[in-house]
Amino acid sequence: NVLSLQARRDLRRSVMTDNSEGLQVESRGNTRRLKLLLDLTTEAVSNREVGGFVKAVMMRIKSALDSDGVCILLKRQKEGELDLYALDFRSEGGSFKERVVMPRAGTIVSYVLKTGEPWAGTRDQACANFQSKILLKEQFSTGCMLPLSGRNGVVGTLGLVRAEHHPYRQDELDFLAGVSNQIGLALENALACHEISELKDKLAQEKLYLEE
Repeated sequence: NVLSLQARRDLRRSVMTDNSEGLQVESRGNTRRLKLLLDLTTEAVSNREVGGFVKAVMMRIKSALDSDGVCILLKRQKEGELDLYALDFRSEGGSFKERVVMPRAGTIVSYVLKTGEPWAGTRDQACANFQSKILLKEQFSTGCMLPLSGRNGVVGTLGLVRAEHHPYRQDELDFLAGVSNQIGLALENALACHEISELKDKLAQEKLYLEE
C-alpha cells in the first residue's frame, strides 16, 4: 500500500511537471505568434515597396513558425503567370529568391487562387493531385498554401513547407489564415502604390517627350 501510494504521488508529480512544461511551450508559441502579428502591422505601415515588404514578412514568419521554407506568389498582369518570392530557412541567413516569373497552370497555387481555399498535405498528395511539380522540391515533405486576400479579391498565395513529416495542425492553419489576410491587405496597398508610382513615371516621361 505504501509503495502504491508513493507511485501515485510520483505519477501525479510527473503529470503536473509535464503539464507545466507543455503550458510553457504553448505560451512561448503564442507569444511568437502575437509578435508576428504586431510586426506585420509595423511592416505594412512602414514598408510600401513590394519586394522589401515580402522579404520582411518572410523573415518575420521564420521567427514565429516552425518551417523550413516559405514562398509568396503574386498574380502578374499577364494571365497565367506568377511572381515567385521564396526563402529557404535551412541555409545560413536564408536563401532568398526575388521575383522569379513562373507559370501558374497545374500548380497548387492555381488551385488556391481559383477556389480561394487553403491547401495542406504531404508531397505525395501534392504530386498525385497537381500536374505541375515546379514547387514540389525534394526537401518538401509536408506543406500548406493559403490565399492572400485583399479587399478586391485574392492577390496571391502564402506557402510554407517542412522537410520532416510534420503536418501543419489545424490551429496553425487557422492562425496562418489570419496572417494571410493581413499580408493580403498590405500587399494590395503596396501593389496599388507601385502602380501609381509607375503611372507617375510614365506621365513624367511623356511630359518630357512632349516638351522636347
